[in-house]
Amino acid sequence: MKFYNISQKSYEWDNLRNGVITGSKLDCIMANNGKAFGEIAKKYAINLAIEQITGKKIESEFTNRDMLRGNEQEPLAICEYEEYNFLEVKNGGFFSDGIIGCSPDGLVQEDGIIEIKSVIPHIHFANIKRQSIDPSYKWQIYFNLYCSNRSWIDFISYCDNYAMNKRLFIHRIYRDDLKGEFEIMNIRIKQFIKYIKEQKEVILSSKIDNY
Repeated sequence: MKFYNISQKSYEWDNLRNGVITGSKLDCIMANNGKAFGEIAKKYAINLAIEQITGKKIESEFTNRDMLRGNEQEPLAICEYEEYNFLEVKNGGFFSDGIIGCSPDGLVQEDGIIEIKSVIPHIHFANIKRQSIDPSYKWQIYFNLYCSNRSWIDFISYCDNYAMNKRLFIHRIYRDDLKGEFEIMNIRIKQFIKYIKEQKEVILSSKIDNY
């Protein structure tokens, strides 16, 4: 897996993600594991197939409050994380082998990465109460560790309007504790890669009548 030390959301970053399976979409791939892929995963596979054929990224105009909040609050969460741990968070860049890839929210020390989720109060409360990661993002978190080949990942739940000194919750997961999950993920990803290939064959072999 190669590390590209580039700015996320940049033209170069977007180009490298073209046709590549990324962590932000892994939940839809892992859904119904052991069964056929769901509709969201199938649509994602078709988009990836088209990107691989054309070499052009399919732009998404979808955005919501959660995404906007995340973009605004991520720098604040990083600052608090750095102050709390007395360390520096470096650019997360992009890890990829050209087939799969991930963009951690930051690199920490020599062997760690972070994943930040800026959340609303009741979600933050639930994360603190369970003292673990948010299950909604578990496959993305596992995938980022799997793809980056780093030793550990800190899941960071951040809520800027939570109780003072409680805005940051950190839960660390170690690579060595996820061997079973990595095996499951590896099998499912291989199945998805095969499915993308099948969709490419359909697209390339289809005939369109000209009127």
